Amino acid sequence: MGNTSDLRPEVDSSRERARCWYQQPDLVPIARAHDAKVEPLYSAFVADKIADLGLDTPDIIDIGCGEGILATLIDDFNSYIGIDPDGSDLHTNTVKSPDNVQFVRASVEGIPSTVHCADIIVSSLNVALWDDPARRCAELRGRLRPSGHLLIVDLMRVGPRLMRSADEKLSQFLIDQHNVSLTREDVDAICRTSLPGADVSIFEDKSDAIVPSDGATSNYGNLFLIHYRKA
Repeated sequence: MGNTSDLRPEVDSSRERARCWYQQPDLVPIARAHDAKVEPLYSAFVADKIADLGLDTPDIIDIGCGEGILATLIDDFNSYIGIDPDGSDLHTNTVKSPDNVQFVRASVEGIPSTVHCADIIVSSLNVALWDDPARRCAELRGRLRPSGHLLIVDLMRVGPRLMRSADEKLSQFLIDQHNVSLTREDVDAICRTSLPGADVSIFEDKSDAIVPSDGATSNYGNLFLIHYRKA
């Protein structure tokens, strides 16, 4: 399957710049410090969406799980598997997890065969970093059980990329993540190719809450939520 979302030649270079913050040892602490501040808000948002599905004790896979906060916010599940490349050694087993919680050090491109199918697969704030979002979404769809759900939330870029650099590292991190963010056209192309029939909703990050979009076209704080249900 071709990468239908990579329609412009600058996409690959933007993705490499954005991914390096999670791969290079001197940059990983900056990315993780930022993510630690926003992960509680986004994990709570995803937990609410999972609760809305009304599934009884589901098996859950969390792609790009970060600190694994989501597992602590869900009331009842059969199993939770958090997948993360984990460049900062987040999960070193120094703190024992419940028996039904497991962390696997892997990228979405290299999920091991030991990770079986799930009722719910979620991804928060990392789909734009995948090597081929359309292909990986199709693979995740294949990991869903019948009537399973795939939920993907990430930043949505409305305006152009920012063609500037910053002296301060956190500012450069934010610029690079903004530039790799998917547009609505990218999201629609992924759904058309890999997640047919998926619903796409638009939200805004208000710093202390994630709320439905009022239709504003600000270039910052826009989010998309893809909800795909397997037949």
